[in-house]
Amino acid sequence: MEEETKANSHSSVLTILIQRLFEKSGKELDNLDAIAVSEGPGSYTGLRIGVSAAKGLCYAINKPLIAVPTLQAMAWGAVRQVNDASALYCPVLSSVKDEVFAALYDAALNEIAAPASCDADLRTFLGFFGNKTVFLSGEGVKKIRLAEKMRKLHLPNSSQFMIELSERCFSEKKFCSLAYFEPLYLKNFIAKKTNFLFTLLP
Repeated sequence: MEEETKANSHSSVLTILIQRLFEKSGKELDNLDAIAVSEGPGSYTGLRIGVSAAKGLCYAINKPLIAVPTLQAMAWGAVRQVNDASALYCPVLSSVKDEVFAALYDAALNEIAAPASCDADLRTFLGFFGNKTVFLSGEGVKKIRLAEKMRKLHLPNSSQFMIELSERCFSEKKFCSLAYFEPLYLKNFIAKKTNFLFTLLP
């Protein structure tokens, strides 16, 4: 599987990577049964690009859209690595400044605490921990101020964790409306001021 990890490159490389994938696999778009996309939370721009590409492909080949919650997919990767049915799993993505996106799941991926934007001390979730061990995963973990019973896992934020969840949604026919589905942003978009330098040519 080919990946692109360079920041702010999604819009220019996503469709190219999709084309390469089909060329290498010898498959055609029409061979697909559905298209799955990461639902969010995450980068505002990244989510819009990914969802727009997925919707466009679904419209083009008349296939259903599946949305997999990003944090749930990350939790699934942690569950598979740890294999502790009694623990809780807290996937964490970096947000702005000292904030993170996080959620809390049990080993069966039941949602204990819904995805939320919160401070790095995870106060939003502390009341749910009880006496259970909590495994933290995701690139946002570096911001977390660890409390007792929290353990860090080193897992990539990889789309491979979406595969089984996507297949489960497909078998249960959990599809999204192409017209009305929007990513889970959790935070409003904040435009950044950019300085431009113009040079007048003779």
